[in-house]
Amino acid sequence: MKHDSHARDAFRAQPQDHGPAPKTRRFDPARRLAVLTLSPGLPGAALAAMLQALDGAVLRVFGAGTVMNDPAILAALRDAVATGKRLRAVSQCEAGGLAPGPMRPGRRCGPRASKTAARKHPRRR
Repeated sequence: MKHDSHARDAFRAQPQDHGPAPKTRRFDPARRLAVLTLSPGLPGAALAAMLQALDGAVLRVFGAGTVMNDPAILAALRDAVATGKRLRAVSQCEAGGLAPGPMRPGRRCGPRASKTAARKHPRRR
C-alpha cells in the first residue's frame, strides 16, 4: 500500500489475515462485480454506464468517504441503488474512517469535525 506520496520509501506491507480458506463459495461467480475508483474528472455518464453493466461494485472513495459533489455522479449512485445494485464504499486512505457524503474541499469530515468548521462550511442544500 502506498503510505506516503513523497517519501523515498513510500510503500509498506499491510498485515494480512491468513485464516483458513472458506469451505464454500460465498458468491455467485456469474455476478458482475468490479472495484471502481472515483476520482475528480470522472464523467457521471461513464460511472452510470459502468454501474449499469454491473450487479454491484466496491467504490474506492476519497479519504473520509466522500465523492465529487457533481449532480451527475450523485445521480448515477442514486440510480444504481434504486435499481438494486449492491454498492460498498472503501476509503483510499490507510487509516481513519468513513463519513460518506459529497466532497467539500477544506472541510474536515467525520466525528472529529469541530463546530467551528461546521459553521465555516455549512451544508449546501
